[in-house]
Amino acid sequence: MILVSLPAWGEALEIPKYEELHYAITWEGIKVGEAMISCHRWAGGYNLEMKVWSTGLVDKIYRVRDVFLATLSLNLQNFMYYEKRVREGHYHRHDLVKYRPEICRVKYRKNQKPPIHREWCPPLFDPFSVLFRYRWGPEWGGVSPVIPVTDGKHLERLVVKRIAKEHLDLSIGRFDTIRVSPRWKRIRGVFKRKKNGRVWVWFSTDAARLPLQMEAELFLGSIKGKLVKVVRKP
Repeated sequence: MILVSLPAWGEALEIPKYEELHYAITWEGIKVGEAMISCHRWAGGYNLEMKVWSTGLVDKIYRVRDVFLATLSLNLQNFMYYEKRVREGHYHRHDLVKYRPEICRVKYRKNQKPPIHREWCPPLFDPFSVLFRYRWGPEWGGVSPVIPVTDGKHLERLVVKRIAKEHLDLSIGRFDTIRVSPRWKRIRGVFKRKKNGRVWVWFSTDAARLPLQMEAELFLGSIKGKLVKVVRKP
């Protein structure tokens, strides 16, 4: 277990060696899918994975099989690898981003197109690992921390707005939470939203800082993911 100071809440942060977070996904209150986020800590950093899949009738009409992979450095200063594999209906896309922070080199490739190189120095994060950077990083508790993020094509300053402290009732229990709204302009990654739509994430205020619920405004209504199961190995 790694212990890091937690200035906002005054208790030690727990980063487990292995963690699985399982979510039920609903659209306007109707279950349409499931998701699983995992994190495995090793000597070189954190391997992150997110899988999203449709279920029930939606799976027959519009099949979704999305996978996101990322590697975050052990000191939480930068990402090293980001991969997005999207399978939604007839739409397929594969993005791959590799980062060498020691030479500030970003290599981006979409599908089978020639790679594109960028020169951006750390700290730098991808659209997936930034969730863990905020969750575990020193920005926690800040009013509006700004975190540099890239999808390989664009560089943005993602702003995390603290909205409110709230109680949240889930099937796995009742939690004290902090609701935040990550805000960005062009990057499309894990969190999809309509143009100028909002995204909210509810984190538990205990030492685990679990992302308990996520919600995004879409073109038609909103989609929400609620945590239904946690597997952790310290």
